[in-house]
Amino acid sequence: MKISTFIFRVLKFGICGSIGMLIDFSFTILFKEYFQLNPYLSNLLGVSIAMVIVFNLNKRWTYADSNSNVRKQFQQFFIVSSFGFIWNSALVYLFHQNLGFSFYLGKFFAIVLVAIWNFSLNSIFTFKVTK
Repeated sequence: MKISTFIFRVLKFGICGSIGMLIDFSFTILFKEYFQLNPYLSNLLGVSIAMVIVFNLNKRWTYADSNSNVRKQFQQFFIVSSFGFIWNSALVYLFHQNLGFSFYLGKFFAIVLVAIWNFSLNSIFTFKVTK
């Protein structure tokens, strides 16, 4: 893969991730602040909603993937994202509880770090980008 193609794909993934982050934060805030749910449950709900939307954006736009087995791909995406969510939750907890960051600042840093994981594994495992 040409370096320009790779950079363009990373930028697209970043844009999709940013949209996902806005969706994630919006729903997390809605569930945590408005519905008064536990912050970590709110985080799970926000991540889950964003995951479905980001999968579709990445499949159609970032990777322009034509694989018709969407169910299998979503399962693979879900596995990658689930491990990413575990990392995300652990990092949010670490940043918030152990390092004293505000909940949302810790969540922001966790999202940035987990994005690297998600891009790498989805490129290899889910959308099978060839070199």
